[in-house]
Amino acid sequence: MKKQKILKIGLITSFLPYAYLLLKALYHTIWGYDVYTWIKPYYVKTVYGLEAFLEVLVWDSIILCIVPVLPLCFLYQLIYLIAYLIKKRRKEWE
Repeated sequence: MKKQKILKIGLITSFLPYAYLLLKALYHTIWGYDVYTWIKPYYVKTVYGLEAFLEVLVWDSIILCIVPVLPLCFLYQLIYLIAYLIKKRRKEWE
């Protein structure tokens, strides 16, 4: 395969964690999210709707930032965008 095609496939796969976050948050928006206490794992309540969406989105984003999945994906997307713009500018100047 060409190098450009491999890089484009890498770009598309770098969006998968974001899609995972959104789909998981939408799932818990509809079916609910169980909230537990911090100190001891006691069940507190089940939340639905926007509250569940935001809670799942924030906590899973924090987890994916601690594990550095989201920062690496964002860095790859940024490098790909810069390389694409440089390549596009070179073609315009020639």
